[in-house]
Amino acid sequence: MVAVGVVILGLLLRLVSGGMLLLAGLSKLQLDTKVVIGDVRSYRLLPSVLLLPTTRLIPICEVTFAVTLLLGAMYPIGVILPAILFAIFTAALVISLLRGITEPCGCFRRSQPRSWRLVARNLFLLAIVTVIGLFDLDWPGLGAQPIVIQVLVASCVSISLCMAATLMKIRSTADRLLRQRVHRRTSRTRTMIWIDHLGRWRL
Repeated sequence: MVAVGVVILGLLLRLVSGGMLLLAGLSKLQLDTKVVIGDVRSYRLLPSVLLLPTTRLIPICEVTFAVTLLLGAMYPIGVILPAILFAIFTAALVISLLRGITEPCGCFRRSQPRSWRLVARNLFLLAIVTVIGLFDLDWPGLGAQPIVIQVLVASCVSISLCMAATLMKIRSTADRLLRQRVHRRTSRTRTMIWIDHLGRWRL
């Protein structure tokens, strides 16, 4: 019973921490790159030359580390890297708040203003990942397979999720452009109709 309880606890902790990372990463991949760059720039921690590479790298790391957590792959690296990422995010938030910056954090698609509550949330997630690592709260998943299989499966899942999010972004952008084009055509048609009516009235 104790072993089953440990497995269930490990699974729940991985679902919470991995789920948050996955949601954050997929949200950023579906946003306009300029929006994400603006969020990263607002922290005022990086030079301009590093903004675009960092913007590209963050969501990929979030999705990849989320997959390793959720699948229980590549232990202990699969736990250490998410912990480092949570620590970096927490430090960035703290520095930003100490500077008096309260703009949206850029964590998800609809981000909240930066606050100490978000710092507490990140510390909670960091604590979860730390507990998973310290107490080896593994579960019978991908971690039982050879490391080569773990890397291949985790890589394939991560790439597939990133591609799916990117395709959704492309489709959303295409739909928006199509709606704008239809709106312009409709406006132009209405204008021509009014001009035609005006011409007839003058005649």
